[in-house]
Amino acid sequence: MHKALPLLLLASTISAQAAALELQAQPNTFDYDYFDAGFIDYDAGGSGIYLRGSIDTYPNVNLLAGFAAADDYIEFSLGAGYHQAIPTLTNTDMVFSAGVERGEFDVGGGSIDDSDTGVFLSAGLRASATPTLELYANLNYHSFYSGDLGLDLGLRLQINDKLDLTAGGQLSDNDAIAVGVRYYY
Repeated sequence: MHKALPLLLLASTISAQAAALELQAQPNTFDYDYFDAGFIDYDAGGSGIYLRGSIDTYPNVNLLAGFAAADDYIEFSLGAGYHQAIPTLTNTDMVFSAGVERGEFDVGGGSIDDSDTGVFLSAGLRASATPTLELYANLNYHSFYSGDLGLDLGLRLQINDKLDLTAGGQLSDNDAIAVGVRYYY
């Protein structure tokens, strides 16, 4: 009888690990294959356009790329993200991302030319407020230009299965507001 105890413990450990793997395999609430385009206005750097994209490459992992070009500021970014549905919060995904970015200022007709490269880290949530309205919030850190902790807030309004209208803001050293569209492919 005492020989069965180790087998019982082994079986319960395997069962607990299988349950943990099942929890990790939760489907995402949101699609991570998309392309964003729109208008952006920075505190420092002026107004311009932005382009961003994401491609799901592996379950719960996506690759990210971004570009913004304003009057006196250009920004590029490349990174990767991890996203996972939260079982205890209906219609909510947690999202983590990290990568490298480069910013270039050209202020006053070239009188101030400053560029820097760094890394970014982000953690946030995407949540469905209604079947057609998504809200998001991200806390992020950017190491370039002496480092900066920021908060991104916004919404996406579904027009159809492939297209959303978007609006958001970035609170940081270089605040920004943006409006645009998101296309899911």
